Amino acid sequence: MDRNRLSAIVTNMYIFSGEGLLILVINVPLVLVILILQRLRERKEFLFIAGLAVGDLIYTVGYMSVSIRRIIEFEQDNDNMTATRGDCVSDISNMIFHVGTGIVGEMTLFTALDRLIATLYPIWHFKQQLQYPVIMCMIPIFISVVIMAINYHFVMQYSSTEVVSAMCFDSSYPPFRPIFAAHRWGCIILSAFIYVIVSILLYKKFANHPGKGRPSQLNKQQRKNVMHATVTMGLSTLNAVLLMLIPDVLLYFRIFATTSSTYLILYSLILNKIMVNFILFLVRHREFRRVFVGLLSSKKRVAGLQTGWSSTNK
Repeated sequence: MDRNRLSAIVTNMYIFSGEGLLILVINVPLVLVILILQRLRERKEFLFIAGLAVGDLIYTVGYMSVSIRRIIEFEQDNDNMTATRGDCVSDISNMIFHVGTGIVGEMTLFTALDRLIATLYPIWHFKQQLQYPVIMCMIPIFISVVIMAINYHFVMQYSSTEVVSAMCFDSSYPPFRPIFAAHRWGCIILSAFIYVIVSILLYKKFANHPGKGRPSQLNKQQRKNVMHATVTMGLSTLNAVLLMLIPDVLLYFRIFATTSSTYLILYSLILNKIMVNFILFLVRHREFRRVFVGLLSSKKRVAGLQTGWSSTNK
């Protein structure tokens, strides 16, 4: 590949790494807050939000690690060197990246399935303990690890000695590339389809229309919680369609000219999907707003005390 083009790609990698760092800064506290605070941890919908955030974090760490690896290769003038596909697929950064690219779609799908279950069987869903959301969030991670392991097996078995760029732009087994892309897209499309069904069911089941439909088995507050969680997760899925699915399809089929600027815009949209999710969760749930406002206030108080202590000791 032309070195000038590689230089532009590496510049993009620096930008992606910076965006990834920002995502870590905002998403890690969100996950920790949900897991540490009991009042949040006991809410199933919040655990699913934590699951979505963890999936986004795995994707971000994978993307950052492959970007940093390529930056290092370029700065050491190894960009014109070659490696084997087996070397690339064995690299830990590529392994994390493979897991992350699958998990962002699967976590969206399993969150949609949870909303469908909550709509079809509200009493059963309401009675479930914390093991239920934990298992539902672990399944996508397990599936993604299995898919990564299958790719690793086929690469090592059939194309481990194939010569590729030392930058490791593609460590997938070639026949699997369209399958991996279709799997990721299929999860998001199916999630959107599920939310259409859920919207129809909620309208028929929970809407208070005199003389229409059957009364819900849940009380008013429980119905409100179901509706609120469903709208939040539905907006998250819409975000995945707009900022992940569409840019991903455009990149895969190279619908636009594949300039470095195009790559920068489309990949940045995919990463920004994660930041939009964070903003969405913060806006939709006052519990998160209270916690983060409290944390910021505490930091300001600590900073003020430190400043006052320093001034009195001068």
